[in-house]
Amino acid sequence: MTVFSDFLPRTSRMTLPSAAPKFRYGDLVEKTTGDYTGPGIIRGLAVLGDGRLRYLVGHQLANGKGELLHTYSEINLRPR
Repeated sequence: MTVFSDFLPRTSRMTLPSAAPKFRYGDLVEKTTGDYTGPGIIRGLAVLGDGRLRYLVGHQLANGKGELLHTYSEINLRPR
């Protein structure tokens, strides 16, 4: 079984997040801040060099033929 720490470089000084992520893969979310808002789905999780979390969110294209992936911090998202 692959675990979160398997994705970190073995020589990394990066620490794992102190709290569990709020969202999980497949969760439906709403981007609620900034100049645009809209629905999305959690497609992945990223950890910055200083340990902060970012979520990879998929947004359905208007023509329905694909997804645009965008990276957000937790404060930009709410569950839907």
